[in-house]
Amino acid sequence: MQGFSAGFVSDVLHEARRNFSLVEVDGFWYPANGGLSAVVVRNEASAVLWLNSLLSKGPKWLDEIDPLWKQESLKGHYREHRKLQELLDDFFIKNPDGTYRVPDDHERQNLKGRDDERRLRECLRYLDGKLNRDPEIEEKFSWIKLLTNRREWAKILKLGNTFTATPGWIEIPGGNDTQKRLRLAETMLKQQKTDLPQASQAEQLKLF
Repeated sequence: MQGFSAGFVSDVLHEARRNFSLVEVDGFWYPANGGLSAVVVRNEASAVLWLNSLLSKGPKWLDEIDPLWKQESLKGHYREHRKLQELLDDFFIKNPDGTYRVPDDHERQNLKGRDDERRLRECLRYLDGKLNRDPEIEEKFSWIKLLTNRREWAKILKLGNTFTATPGWIEIPGGNDTQKRLRLAETMLKQQKTDLPQASQAEQLKLF
C-alpha cells in the first residue's frame, strides 16, 4: 500500500484487534473466529490458532478434541511443554456442561492478561536459571515482545544473549522483529546510562 509506512499499518492492525478479533502470530494476522485450516500446529501460538478454528465451529468436549489434537500436533511436530488441557484452560472458556468454546472479545482480553502474567513469570524463571526446561526460540521471541511492552531493556538484552545457541535465528519467523526490539533495548539502555549522571547531579544539588 503506497503512502503508508509499515509502522502505521501495524498500529492500525493492533487497534483493529479489539473490534475485529484479529490474532497475530509470527508477524501474520488471522481472524480469531476461524478460517485457519491451513495452520500447522508446531508451537503454542499456532496450537491456539488451530484450537480457535476448531472450536469456532461450536463447543466441543475434551474427548472430541483430543484425537484431532494428537493427529495435528504429531503432523506439525509440536514439542512444546504445554499440553492440550493447559491450552484449553488458559485460552478458552469451559461451559457448565464441560464443553470448551471460543471466548468472546471481553473474555479474550481477560484471558490474555492472565496469559501475559504467566509468560512473564516463566521468562523471569528462565533468566534466573530456575526454569526446568529449555524454551523454544519462538517462545523467547514472545518473551522479548512482552518485555518490550514493559520497557525491561536489561532483561531483553540478557535474553538476547541466549540466542547465540540458535544459529540463523533472525531468519526464523519473528526473528527480524525481535532483532529490532533488541536494538531498541540496547539504544534505550545506553540512553538511560547517559542520563544517569545528570540525575545524580540533580539529586546532589537538592542537598544544598
